[in-house]
Amino acid sequence: MHLSAGRTIPVTGIFKIIDRPHTLAMTWGMDGDPSRQSLLTITFKPLGRSTELTLRQEGLGGASNRDDHGKGWNSALNKLVVYLTTLPTQEHTL
Repeated sequence: MHLSAGRTIPVTGIFKIIDRPHTLAMTWGMDGDPSRQSLLTITFKPLGRSTELTLRQEGLGGASNRDDHGKGWNSALNKLVVYLTTLPTQEHTL
């Protein structure tokens, strides 16, 4: 994972569910530290010409860690929105 300040955090995970085009679930955590693993589940719901993405991360251990991850995911998802709005419509299919 690349942070805005140029710092890199090594993150690994294993896919647990791949149910295209509905759900992705995977472990997510610091490389080499099994005590810092969480479960990340992303669901996709069609809404007409759009798709609703829901991200849920479980096993973060506390409010501070949850809040930090929330900020990171909000930043990543905001970047995804910017990227997708620059693509032609036909490239958005799942």
